[in-house]
Amino acid sequence: MFLSGYGHPAVSGVLFTTFVLAAPSVFADPQSVSAAAATDVAAVLPHALPAPQVIVLTEAELPKGKDAETRKAEDLARDQALRAKCKAIPKDTYDKYLCERRAQVDLVNQLDELLQQVATLTPRWPVDVAADQAQWESRRNACRTDQDVKMCLEFAYLERIGQLQAQFGLVAADGPIAYQCGDTALQLTYHATNPPLVEVSHAGEHRLAWMRPTDMGVYYRGEVTVREYRGGADVTWAQQTWACQQTSQ
Repeated sequence: MFLSGYGHPAVSGVLFTTFVLAAPSVFADPQSVSAAAATDVAAVLPHALPAPQVIVLTEAELPKGKDAETRKAEDLARDQALRAKCKAIPKDTYDKYLCERRAQVDLVNQLDELLQQVATLTPRWPVDVAADQAQWESRRNACRTDQDVKMCLEFAYLERIGQLQAQFGLVAADGPIAYQCGDTALQLTYHATNPPLVEVSHAGEHRLAWMRPTDMGVYYRGEVTVREYRGGADVTWAQQTWACQQTSQ
């Protein structure tokens, strides 16, 4: 689910709607519809769409995914293989988590695949992927000394993946939404990454911040800080903090 704060609906899926068409005169005067016409849609709506055909599939024809027991067995086998591969690495270390923890290995693979994908794409604004990657690797490596190495690594990868997804428009987005901050105009765009992030545009520059847990409104922190409240937001850009009001949806 993509949570984007007050007034910014989630982009969460596809809405399926069934439309029933009818001639206005039929509803204006129900008595004008004969018994025959009431049972014959074509008589009332000569141009009505044909009724959808229902195709019934047999049990053998139904698409089947893996059941819970199969997935559990596969995960267990993979965990055992990773533990065997990484056995010589000391426990609860940076290198151990990168090598052995299945969720972390999946994030490493996802980032590697994403970097290959964006190499052939054009970013939404000028981006130096190589320089960003080098800076990110320095921040990731700082997790070696973090009190919670496991969570530090996981969030580092999630944020880098989200950064690339926003820069190259690879996820659903809500915006840009205009905010006026005194004499300063900003645009905020909310991206359905994990965790959700907000892109703040100002004077041709784009900065990103990721949603953080908070008890007071919606809070984003990163290259810029955004604290949302109904109809507005406090935005800290470099050393400047603005009180902003939303001017468009």
